[in-house]
Parts: sequence; structure tokens; C-alpha cells
Amino acid sequence: MSDPNDLAPSSSYSDPFYDRLDAISRFLRRHWLFGVLAVIFTVVIAIFVSKMLTRNPEAAGAATFLHAQELAQEAQQDHAKAVAAYEAVLNDAEATPYFKARAALEQTHLHLVSGDAVAARTSVTKASDQLKSVTDSELPAMVMLSLAAVEFQASAFEPALTAFAEAERLAGPRRPAIQIEAILGQARVLELQGKAAEAIAQLEPLTARSDTGAEGILTVAKARYWRLKRTQAEAAQPKAAAEAKPGETPAVAAQVAPTEVAPVAEVAPVAPAPDAAPVAK
Repeated sequence: MSDPNDLAPSSSYSDPFYDRLDAISRFLRRHWLFGVLAVIFTVVIAIFVSKMLTRNPEAAGAATFLHAQELAQEAQQDHAKAVAAYEAVLNDAEATPYFKARAALEQTHLHLVSGDAVAARTSVTKASDQLKSVTDSELPAMVMLSLAAVEFQASAFEPALTAFAEAERLAGPRRPAIQIEAILGQARVLELQGKAAEAIAQLEPLTARSDTGAEGILTVAKARYWRLKRTQAEAAQPKAAAEAKPGETPAVAAQVAPTEVAPVAEVAPVAPAPDAAPVAK
């Protein structure tokens, strides 16, 4: 039975808060064993929870994938090592289909950057094979976008155009970054096919958008739109001059048949977008 004096203040100074702290301190000094047992119990619980998380397939797959990302970043200058890091995820029996698909997409990106279209196609096929067991709604759009990039780099423009359109459909407005990337991909294909007017029409709706989280790709899309508009206007000027009537200046002819030239103030002050194939990561 505890001594009643244990709860009494140990000094003549009386304050409710400090009196309570003093009582707790004396209680812990007399019953230190309970404190030690509480610490041991907390450590045991933490170890048990850690073990359970490790055995969880999602947690195990995430850990393997993140480790592969770290290895790939460390081996940025070594293409083979970076690819091998993600291959370990694909070969991991405990990794879930979602993380295997993500690893295959990372491999696809690495192969596209190195210019190996054959290996990129193999990797994106591996990612596509995992979709049958994945419930994530964003992953199909990412895989389709990567497939479109592979077709684009292989100069298979019609399949690339189809894949970009499907990626746009799968992404929808809820995933603006992927959707805008797919629209931009379609415009790039159309431009290479000599269909500048169709490419402009594809990009024009993006000039009025300001999606949060997709600012970078929107800037690229808007820059390409204004570049195409400027190129189209410059190509129309010699035609207007050739069609001018005798004695009529090209400027007057241009007024008769005006072209859609964007005002200088509206041209987005950014560099033209590169023609590299878009890739979803």
C-alpha cells in the first residue's frame, strides 16, 4: 500500500500544478519498474507493426520500387544499371502489379531517352501486361501515353496519333497533366504530317486553360500553338503578295484576304517546345 505522504507536497511552496508534478515525480521514483516495462512494451509493439507492414504486399512493393528509384538516380550516367534497378522490381515476386507497371514505365522512359526504340517497346508491353491486375484508374492513361511516345519515336505516326487520342480519353479532365500531354502529342504528329491547321485547332482550346499542377506542360503547349500560328501567318504573306492585282501593294492585298495573325502582345514569351517525344513517368 502506498504511503499517503507520497502525494503531499515536498516543500512549503504550494502551487497546484507544481504540486502535481512533484507527486508524479516521486511516484515514478518509487515505481520505476513500471516505467521500464512501459518502454519495453512500446518497443515490442513498434517492431511488431514494422514486421506486419513489411509483409504487406503493397508496402513491400512500394519499398522495392522506391529503392529502385534511388539506385537509378545514383546511376544516372549508367544506363544499364538504371534499367537493371527497375528490372529487379519486375522480378520481385512480392511486388504488386501496380509497382511492376510503374517500373516498366520507368524503363520505357530510359530507353526512349537513349534512343532504343526496340527496348522501349518491350518495356511498355510489360507495363501493359500488368494492367489486367491493376485497379488504379490513372495507370492505363500513363501506359497509353508511353506507348504513343514509343510509336512517335519510331515515326509510326498514325499509330502514335491513335494512342495519343486514347490516352487523352483515358486521362480525362481529372488528370490534366496527362490529358494535355496527350493533346500536345497529337499536335506534334499532325505538324509532322504537314497538317498545321489541324495541329493549331488541336492546341487552341489549351490557350484558355490554367490547370493547377499542369502549368509546365501548358506553357509548352501554348508556346507551340503561337509558333504554329506565326509560321502559318508568315507562309500566307508571300501568297497574298502573289495574288495582288496589278498596281495593288501586298499590304492592300493582305487587307483584302486577311490572315489570322496573333497580336504581338498575346504571343507567349517562352521558347518553342522541343520536338522530343512526350513520356509519362
